[in-house]
Amino acid sequence: MSQSSTGAPQANSVKVSYTHASKDCAIIDNDPSKPIIINGISALEGEQLCSARFIVRRSSNFDSFIGIQLGFLLSTDLNEQSGFGICQHVDMNQKSGVVVPTNRHVIVIKFPRGHFTYTVQPSLPEVLACFPGSTASKFCQISVQFTDNAQATIHGYGVPFTNVSNTTVEGWINRHESFINGMTLPEFLHQTRFSFTVATAVNDVQAMMDINKLPPPFEYPYGTDHEWHRERYEEQSRNLKGEKAYISSRFFKDDNSHLTAMTQSVVQDVIWLDQAAEEISRTPGPVYFVPFDPSIVPADEKKFYIIVPLTQEFRDAYASAWRRLAKKLTLQVLLFRHTDDKDPAIWDCEITEAPQRINILTDHPTALHEVVLKTRRPDSSEECGDDYNNIAALRFDPGLTDCKRKVVGLKAFEPMAESTNAVVSGSKEETADKMSLHRAVMRGTGFWDWMRGIDPATNITSGLAAMPLKRQPLPKLRELPVVNFLDIGDVDYVNALLHEALPKDRVRFKGYLSHRPLGLGMMTAGPGFGKTTAIATATLCMQAKLYRIFCSGPTNVAVDNFADRLDQTTSSVCKRYNTGKQQEDPTRMRHRLVVRAYRMQDEFAAVMHLLRYPISESDGPRIPIAKTSRWRFNLSISSWLLAVLGSRAVGVRELTPDDSEGLFILRACIEERPQYSNLLAVAKGEIGWDEYVLSGVLQKDAVHALLKAIIEAADIVCATPSMAAEDVYREWRTSVARGIAIDEAANMTRADLACVWGNSLLPCFLAGDEKQLPPAVMTGDEQDSEGNLIHRFVADGKLSALEYLMGTGLPVYRLKTQLRMGCGLFDMVAKEIYPEVPFTYDTCCNVNLDKFAVGRDLESYARAKYPNLVPAPSGTLQPIFVHCEGSSVFVDKITGSKYSRDQIKIALDFAVDLLKFRPGITSSNLVLLTPYVSNVALIATMRKSREYAASLINTPPASTIEGFQGQEGDIVLVVMSTNRQSGPGFVYEGARLNLLLTRQRSGLVIFGDLTIAVPAAIVAAGPGAPPTEDNGNDKKGKGKSKGKSKGKGKDDLPIRVYHSDGSVGFTKATVLRNVFRAMSAAGRFVIIKATKLEKA
Repeated sequence: MSQSSTGAPQANSVKVSYTHASKDCAIIDNDPSKPIIINGISALEGEQLCSARFIVRRSSNFDSFIGIQLGFLLSTDLNEQSGFGICQHVDMNQKSGVVVPTNRHVIVIKFPRGHFTYTVQPSLPEVLACFPGSTASKFCQISVQFTDNAQATIHGYGVPFTNVSNTTVEGWINRHESFINGMTLPEFLHQTRFSFTVATAVNDVQAMMDINKLPPPFEYPYGTDHEWHRERYEEQSRNLKGEKAYISSRFFKDDNSHLTAMTQSVVQDVIWLDQAAEEISRTPGPVYFVPFDPSIVPADEKKFYIIVPLTQEFRDAYASAWRRLAKKLTLQVLLFRHTDDKDPAIWDCEITEAPQRINILTDHPTALHEVVLKTRRPDSSEECGDDYNNIAALRFDPGLTDCKRKVVGLKAFEPMAESTNAVVSGSKEETADKMSLHRAVMRGTGFWDWMRGIDPATNITSGLAAMPLKRQPLPKLRELPVVNFLDIGDVDYVNALLHEALPKDRVRFKGYLSHRPLGLGMMTAGPGFGKTTAIATATLCMQAKLYRIFCSGPTNVAVDNFADRLDQTTSSVCKRYNTGKQQEDPTRMRHRLVVRAYRMQDEFAAVMHLLRYPISESDGPRIPIAKTSRWRFNLSISSWLLAVLGSRAVGVRELTPDDSEGLFILRACIEERPQYSNLLAVAKGEIGWDEYVLSGVLQKDAVHALLKAIIEAADIVCATPSMAAEDVYREWRTSVARGIAIDEAANMTRADLACVWGNSLLPCFLAGDEKQLPPAVMTGDEQDSEGNLIHRFVADGKLSALEYLMGTGLPVYRLKTQLRMGCGLFDMVAKEIYPEVPFTYDTCCNVNLDKFAVGRDLESYARAKYPNLVPAPSGTLQPIFVHCEGSSVFVDKITGSKYSRDQIKIALDFAVDLLKFRPGITSSNLVLLTPYVSNVALIATMRKSREYAASLINTPPASTIEGFQGQEGDIVLVVMSTNRQSGPGFVYEGARLNLLLTRQRSGLVIFGDLTIAVPAAIVAAGPGAPPTEDNGNDKKGKGKSKGKSKGKGKDDLPIRVYHSDGSVGFTKATVLRNVFRAMSAAGRFVIIKATKLEKA
């Protein structure tokens, strides 16, 4: 019996309760002698080259549709070996969707909603004969006919594809060879009638195609205006509320959807905090000051603690905002002469965590509702007097200025926007075409429209291309532009660059660099796999091809590390290239000039200070740069200018003949000009500072001109996204740079990527690890008084630039060899976090090598000190967990940060004892990490005591996990500062745990509480104890056998977590649970009883 219908809404014929549905289907060639090449129903002999699914997607969060999904076979392993890369897709079966490798190239055909008719009928006998064992009751035939000259929406077409092992599939997609029914694949996608067989009953299919069950077409309710306008965003936050969050968008149907999600994910994170911060700054109250040094008259004292009571009314009104604002720790205090004072003094300060630990405050005990600020009297005379009463308000910076920068950067992706890189993008037509293609990249739906010469921006509000009056023939498809980054005309230099890769990786690395569709490359790898070196090498290839490159990263630390590695790599490559060449040989390769960009006022201050104080002294004046500045000397503009001047200041490098020619040209220019003679003289120490001043100090503008000359000479400039918006760097990035490179792109927001990359598809390389920390989002699941979410785009805010682009199917270069950690130290993380990566340890990870001697000493010490510790398997090093039995954990009431004096003491005692009994380990080999800022401060305080100060003198200051990202140490001591009562804190997140467990080269010791995830009876039994009925599970379990089976016992239930607002939640904490249990099962833990230094 045949059933027919139109694509318009109609009454239900069969009730089916589902949200999404999909069924295997097949498309049979009209020529019965040909095999079924589009077949998702049954396996054929040999490989299934093209699978098919009939799909119905229903959602209130994105556009619902009915259509067909084709899956073309990828030769995953061979593709990766050849240098094509590996393709990934979003696995929505996992929470929030994760990006995983795929062996299918997916193209989706979406039928035009409301513009098609269809018939459903039982399959004919000749069709059933194609599927042995099939019956008419479980098979049907669907025919879909488009109306009104409508076209299908095609997603996924044009995404780079190859199948090294199968020329047939390669021919279908890349060479437009005959696909089915005499049509090429583009012709098949362009048709207006589709007929296919579905492996399900007629009634079920009829129900699936019921248009009435599709939600209305989805549109974000935020309009089409994406100009920065604070008042409009505040109005939207008041009027467009909702109890449910939007899911993360892995693709966008049009540019307006893309811009809406991206701008709102930035704005909603901050706008409410800005409103709260403004109100707080207008709420003065009484405070009192405590001088750092009581012996000094307060009028002469420079440093103070300020005690700020927070009233109950204040705490009730700003509880959610305070938790977010206070996490930053830095703020300003506004001091008033009287309550109506309109011109308060402004002092910089920072929140002091756990003030009860500060000796000077013992006579000024603080209540839980009082905030203690640390401040320094400003130098400005008008703001440092004593005529202010003890009335003050607090001013926080929630980041609205940075929010505006991101929104402005995103607005460049409006269809009618001007090019951000017009100077380097070519003709007006070429630039417009690049911009259109770049918008397609950011939408993430493939390139079907662009290849046909169509810009869907003709109707950005609906996402539907304007329907022509009559059907248009399929035009000749354009190909994506391809860049060969190794086409630089110097084979020896190419080889010198490729030698930065491992010998076994050079062929595929060369293949990947030499064929980059869209000029876009992506690299991903776990910690210790050499991704920063890989992206540095790729960047130098880009520079050789394109000349000037702008580099960035999500944080100052990431950019610092990237710049350092670029400088090291260009030196290494040039040394390799120049081997055997005499110094006077004109063919010698010079180092590329890598400049780390900071604020120009900081660079100027550094130059003038180091001219005056070239030899730094411990008690001498420091460079007058704000404490909040992230400036550092290495590779800074000031460091290069001082090198050009021949400065004798400490830390200034001496230029070598192989340094950038631009530096020598600038030096010659300076030496030729008389006005610079005294500047050169004072830099070289030929005259003193006083004489320089008497002779006439060079004007500030002249020094700034020299600093800018360094930028102009640079081959590579490295800056954070916010610094990239500064005038001098913005001009260089938009008018000089020909390419973009970004490290730690898995931690960068898409908004920041838009700001740095621009909108004109400059060649771009990104590297990162999507399994580590995602972009930071300030606002989580906070609600307003009516229960509406304040931030409905959290998921989009947390989806990084790298992970988003990886999820669109673009090929990625994957590093698979561990290069840093000794064998065995990455095993646990590999199993739990990187199960899809077939990694190996390089020979340089052999634990018998001298560089791992400290790791072997750590193991021998632990085995001698704790005989019950199960030894690491032969040829490996393994992490050790120190279970701090009975340790107390506290939560800072102001910031929500955790700390544990007990666990810190156990860790410091362990470190001192280790150094005492294993002299081969020095204090500089140790690194102290902790998840919490409060713990960092407490570690610093406790290290100053007599029992630790001398032993740990060369151990770097403790750091948070985030602060140590991209860095490493020989032996890492991690103080968790959590216990069973506090819950695991935010380290239950796999990304944070990954970072915490992978900073070491030779050894990892974790100090914490195993019973967070391991039954207390098992821990109490000790390492290596055989499982018994008593320790197989917690006594609270429902049965003694539960711990021995795969059934869920009490300890398999979600772990309790305490949120910063005091609420209690639960999480499965799968990764943390598995890691803790693996260490317990392997007997890699010891027990040390806490001495209870602090009572709860």
